[in-house]
Amino acid sequence: MSHLDGYQLVGQLRNVRAKTPGEGGASALAEAGERCLAGGMGGYLVKPASQSTSAPSILLALNRLQSAMRDLFILTAKEDWSAMTSSFTDRNAIGVIEHAHRLKGSFATIGDMDAAHMCSDIEAHAQVGRQIDEQLNNLAQYLSPILEVTS
Repeated sequence: MSHLDGYQLVGQLRNVRAKTPGEGGASALAEAGERCLAGGMGGYLVKPASQSTSAPSILLALNRLQSAMRDLFILTAKEDWSAMTSSFTDRNAIGVIEHAHRLKGSFATIGDMDAAHMCSDIEAHAQVGRQIDEQLNNLAQYLSPILEVTS
């Protein structure tokens, strides 16, 4: 999600979960704070902020965003898994590579290096035209708790 700014990220989170509270940072300009609120954020901090005034707000915002981020991760993982397996069925190596790469990055971002390595193996095998049936089955078994979660 590195291609999103803070306003776009909150918009994405709102699409996944209608009541996602968010916090944003704003310069001292009033219109920046209004933009935060108009973008769906639950509040904003005026920059520069002191640690004593900003720490409680930041901790509260992080706690509230945790479940929304989890839901967004599960949603995108399901979408990429579905697209990767469809690409495999359609013998679309480029689609397999693309979605294995996206999944690899997603899992690495959350620190699940086992899943990231499995996705890396699928990506590498698909790039050179090798069979990936076994790797897909292993990843499917590993991901089954995630793929079965309903948001």
